[in-house]
Amino acid sequence: MRFAATSKKLGSVPDNATVNAHVGIGGRPEGGFGLKVKLMVSLPGRGRKIAERDHFICPYSGVIKGNIKVI
Repeated sequence: MRFAATSKKLGSVPDNATVNAHVGIGGRPEGGFGLKVKLMVSLPGRGRKIAERDHFICPYSGVIKGNIKVI
């Protein structure tokens, strides 16, 4: 988060910022198995802009693009 914030001068990441991940695996309707990942980000203040930048530069986000719903 700090890299994303400083690379685009989006401000500083608060010390109380958190990211929690919940990962699961299960069957897919078409067969086989799939992953389900829920990331919960808490960034008080200008957090939305920093989180959007994080999502853009994150290697995991790049891999899942078009394959997993991101909200």
